[in-house]
Amino acid sequence: MVLKFKINRYTNKYRKGVIKLNEKQIETIAVALYTVNKHAKVASKESQLYLLKNNALNKLLREGIAKKIGIHKATSAKYSKQQLELLIQIGRFTFHQKPTKHDLKNFPHLGERDEGIRNPKIHMPLKKARQTLEQYAGRVKQPELKKKKDDSKLSLWERNKKAQEKIGLGSW
Repeated sequence: MVLKFKINRYTNKYRKGVIKLNEKQIETIAVALYTVNKHAKVASKESQLYLLKNNALNKLLREGIAKKIGIHKATSAKYSKQQLELLIQIGRFTFHQKPTKHDLKNFPHLGERDEGIRNPKIHMPLKKARQTLEQYAGRVKQPELKKKKDDSKLSLWERNKKAQEKIGLGSW
């Protein structure tokens, strides 16, 4: 990626300017998105990879590099609820993202996914793909998990009380 830097005349420090992407750089970002998306589908902790993918897709859409095509029905809807996906095109690659209410109103419904249309199979190491997307779209903050209270540190009386509340006997 070509980054333009300007010197701030007051502090004499560099600051980021406008990012201009050429066709090769757009293709590299699309391949990195494809790699991250492929790994996110099989990863046990996919949330950070999906956040990275969504951040990069949103930035590409804001800059006019990616194009929204339409709405697809999800082929594997979770818990028998119908889910819809927004189809986004970047060069010769296509990706899906959750649509907003605005997307549902303004883009055509394309029906079921066409399983015959696939992204080209190109290999890029996951580490390089993550670095490319983080350089382009910025780092993704690790989602904070709520810590459970450790039951082993409770007294015997507190553990019994907690067990009785779980089975519905209520508090004493």
